Amino acid sequence: MNTIKALGLESLVNPDSNDVHQLRPHYENGHKGVQYIGLDGNGDYAPPVRLADPIAIIGRGRDDSGQHYRLIEWRRDGKTCRDALPMADIGTPACWARLQGHGITIHAGRRKRELLADYLQGEGSRDNWHITARAGWHEGAYILPSGEVLGGDHIHYHGDTSQAAYYRERGSLEEWKAHIARYANGNSRLTLAIGCALAAPLLRLLDINGGGFHLYGDSSCGKTTAAKVALSVWGNPDELTLTWEGTSHGFSNTAAAR
Repeated sequence: MNTIKALGLESLVNPDSNDVHQLRPHYENGHKGVQYIGLDGNGDYAPPVRLADPIAIIGRGRDDSGQHYRLIEWRRDGKTCRDALPMADIGTPACWARLQGHGITIHAGRRKRELLADYLQGEGSRDNWHITARAGWHEGAYILPSGEVLGGDHIHYHGDTSQAAYYRERGSLEEWKAHIARYANGNSRLTLAIGCALAAPLLRLLDINGGGFHLYGDSSCGKTTAAKVALSVWGNPDELTLTWEGTSHGFSNTAAAR
């Protein structure tokens, strides 16, 4: 006859015989924040040590250059926010400054921050994400200059979002057609401008390099109007309009962000 020991059921009869049932230090993340639950001298749970405001770890990721990240989420003003923390920065002043810059309270004390660093590196979800600083098409998803990802999962935009507030919807498509697009009928410059704006997301799909058109002419010939009509496809023209005052490197960065 098989014995309890032979069947491997000894731990069910005598839980103390198996360390699976022993109390272990661990982390908890909830409405009280990130807390470390350690053990006291008797092997019982010690009082929780609060390390920071609530920080959920939703995955890990790698960018186009091979750098590794941990994906975190937190709540601010009723909204869910997300960021990618570089693994190389976790535990350094740069990491704490980044979190505090997001409005997340990080408690002082060397030991607390060491525990928080371990939490950020080792706890939470292990789901894989791709981190990118490039807007446009990426692995079947389209990333808007605001950082919003359309049509893809587990992709996080880590690039420039300084113009994010300018790319927003206002009104309806029918209103845009009635108040703006209708003036392009029979107007070659406005037709070209709207065509360029609508064609931008298609270049990658067609494997065509990007470029631009230079509209020139005397004052009041419609150059600025054409530019604003094109920008109206993506947001508020008055906020999105840029000048030609800058360097070639600066223009390259601006184009990449758009």
